[in-house]
Amino acid sequence: MMNLYDTIEYAKSELADNLEGEGWTDEPHDLITELADQATPIYTYDILAFAQENLWLATEEPEIGSDGTAIGIISANIYEHISQELWNHYDELVKERELENELY
Repeated sequence: MMNLYDTIEYAKSELADNLEGEGWTDEPHDLITELADQATPIYTYDILAFAQENLWLATEEPEIGSDGTAIGIISANIYEHISQELWNHYDELVKERELENELY
């Protein structure tokens, strides 16, 4: 079982892989949403394991809302966190791409 950090790193690598070469897009919203959704655990055991390592997942109210259950709140926070990390990584990839374009 992966932890939150490993899950985010894997999702970041998937984002970079999807954007390589001809896959580059200036509108990555759908891709980021899909990757964050795929990376968010669906099994209660895994969701609770993430929260056990990251207590804030169980104590913060998610912006996207949830079904109001503890599992729903944790799951929504996991999704939001992964999504935000993917957006941050996308911004880094944009900067790298701009720098490469300036050099060549």
